[in-house]
Amino acid sequence: WNSEVENEHKLYQWLYEKEKLPVPKPFFCIHEDVENIGYLLLGCAGGEILRNEKYYANPQKLAELTAEGIQLLWQVDLTDCPVSGELEWKLKLAEQNLRAGSFESLDPSVPYTKDFADHAQLFDFLVKNQPKEELVFTHGDYCLNNFFTDGNKITAFIDFGRGGAGDSYQDIALCIRELMENCQQAIPLFYEKLGIKHPDEDKLRYYMLLDELF
Repeated sequence: WNSEVENEHKLYQWLYEKEKLPVPKPFFCIHEDVENIGYLLLGCAGGEILRNEKYYANPQKLAELTAEGIQLLWQVDLTDCPVSGELEWKLKLAEQNLRAGSFESLDPSVPYTKDFADHAQLFDFLVKNQPKEELVFTHGDYCLNNFFTDGNKITAFIDFGRGGAGDSYQDIALCIRELMENCQQAIPLFYEKLGIKHPDEDKLRYYMLLDELF
């Protein structure tokens, strides 16, 4: 049991009950004090995940669906949002993870982490170089296995443990990272669908680095 589980339950309730996004119905959440374990029971998410060779082989469709998901998130009104996904909160969690010794050495094959000797140095960089946030509703872990499609539209989102009010590049960066690894041809099409002519490369790198601490 941790703050991510608690926040995820709050966001599922808020999103589902107020029909803000297509998400599975949250049936209940239980915290067992003795073992400090949490259980969250959800309804089914219709469709299939986008982490699929079928979509990698169709960059146009992959770009359309990933951009649609981002736009759906951005349309959510932040009024009365029960969770903050802003940097102040995420950096506190990152520091807790660092102190808990949650990480092994950085992967030298990852291009955006090559300038850092270890996670402590990376964290220090993140604290000292926080970008100005432009708040929207964010998923927090916008990877291709966390939202579903019927092939034509987005049908469901899952895994909101790091969601809430945050900067738009939180989700853009992790989506771009996935596309870089699986379907680079979709990247310019993705930006085009979002109306982004000049991506903020500093923010992209910042939020990719931040994810290394989770």
